[in-house]
Amino acid sequence: LIGCYSTVFPDGREYIWQELDSALVADKWYRLRFKVSLADSLNYAIKGIGGLLSIQDTRYWDKYDFFNIPSMISGMEGPQVEFTDSVISDKEGWVEISGVFMANGGEKYLTIGSFNTDVDEEIERISNHPFTTFEKDESAYYLDNVILEEVSEPSGIEEPKVTDFSIYPNPANELVSLDFSLRQAQG
Repeated sequence: LIGCYSTVFPDGREYIWQELDSALVADKWYRLRFKVSLADSLNYAIKGIGGLLSIQDTRYWDKYDFFNIPSMISGMEGPQVEFTDSVISDKEGWVEISGVFMANGGEKYLTIGSFNTDVDEEIERISNHPFTTFEKDESAYYLDNVILEEVSEPSGIEEPKVTDFSIYPNPANELVSLDFSLRQAQG
């Protein structure tokens, strides 16, 4: 069970962590996939659950910051695989999260959870269970069937996603500039 949001602990998160048997190889393609299901009787659902493969051991990033990995990866490249299609509110079935990425090389640690801060996360109240403890006012997900595998180079052209952009100057009279960053489409 992964705690992904709490109204009691701002940016409080829990993560599943695993050291890999061997490090990923630079410039090789990998697919990470896993399934999640929202835990019963919780009031909130979120959108951004993902998997981060890192060179650094993430187990201790939160040692002094109560499971606050979102602030620890600030300024770093985010998770290689992240579900951003919609809020994951399914309590009966499983939602598969999957993505293909090229390794930088040396990634030896897999961390799964929500890497967004509360401000950056899409959070939806999905029920109003009465409070018997503060734990109902959070979002947590069951995790199943985690697979990390090397794959051949993806075939076809994958459409990039624009993840951040700015237009300036604003307001403008004639010419405007557009700055944007791209992220590999998940698939």
